[in-house]
Amino acid sequence: WEWIDRDYHMLPTKPTLDAEINYEDHPINPWPVWSPRSGYFRDHDVRKQSYRSVFAGAAGVTYGHHSVWQFYSDRYEPINHPDRFWTDAMHARALNRSGIFGV
Repeated sequence: WEWIDRDYHMLPTKPTLDAEINYEDHPINPWPVWSPRSGYFRDHDVRKQSYRSVFAGAAGVTYGHHSVWQFYSDRYEPINHPDRFWTDAMHARALNRSGIFGV
């Protein structure tokens, strides 16, 4: 949201989209080696970042799910510790609550 605030105050004023908020169910701090104790970004984290960005002046945000972008299934090698198949992630909580922003 800090970058959104910075862009909002640039001249001339123009719309800014936050295209990289937390991906739902993405591991937290996965590099160089992820620890399960770090956990995952869950629906609350995604909604919190969405609100921060919009209240800072963003014209909107994009939503992403860690399992969906890689189409994780038993057919493919996982990338960065997905915790469910992409077909299950299509019912994720933050995805189904993103309509609050009018999408």
